[in-house]
Amino acid sequence: MTTGWGIATGIDHVGVVVRDLGAAVAAWAALGFAPADRRVMLRQGYIELLAQDPAQPSATLARFLARHEGIHVLTLRVDDAGAAAARLARAGFTAELVRADRPADPARPDGPRARFLRIPLTDADPRLQLIRHETPDLVWQERFLAHPNRAVALAAVRLTAADPAAMAARLSRAAGVPVVPDPAGGFALALAQGRVRVLPGEGAARVTGIVVRTEDGNAAAGRLAAGAVPMAGGLAGGLAVS
Repeated sequence: MTTGWGIATGIDHVGVVVRDLGAAVAAWAALGFAPADRRVMLRQGYIELLAQDPAQPSATLARFLARHEGIHVLTLRVDDAGAAAARLARAGFTAELVRADRPADPARPDGPRARFLRIPLTDADPRLQLIRHETPDLVWQERFLAHPNRAVALAAVRLTAADPAAMAARLSRAAGVPVVPDPAGGFALALAQGRVRVLPGEGAARVTGIVVRTEDGNAAAGRLAAGAVPMAGGLAGGLAVS
């Protein structure tokens, strides 16, 4: 796959919007993850927990919470942010490059900072954005990547929409990658790292699930059982929780 044209190469992370950050961290820990502050870092991708900061309330988060708690942000990774911004402008998007940084270690706010370039595409729900990490070694630190359930990758994201073709077309334009038919009747965006599925559903588009790959299914099942988390058989021999 050619990556120099600013096309998406993988799923970088999803943003889970919650009302109570502490409760959300505890819930993810019960699933066998070891959240680092408000992020579940995986060897491939990560899951970010987002909650309102009383000191700086976000109208966007308030709007998302008014709809439901859950995944509202889908971020795809690019290798060349400048090329991505130019490609998006040609595709009709308002694509602004935003430089940002954050502490690399939540326990050391004055320490090294992780730097990245972000391209927010829309405030619509789900919110799509592209990102290029300038300091990936500070984000994917080995000490953050070990989880009791042996999770290693954010393998897929599932969306549903009343008009899956329209949502898939928007996603394809944003990623710069064509979609293909999905066996379940919708469409799939197959990236070098991860897959985004858009399936038929009711109402406006929304993210309805993610697939996290583990290197040890027994470890994952054991952690769920230990936490009394209801589970059922999923696709390809996996486990499904809600």
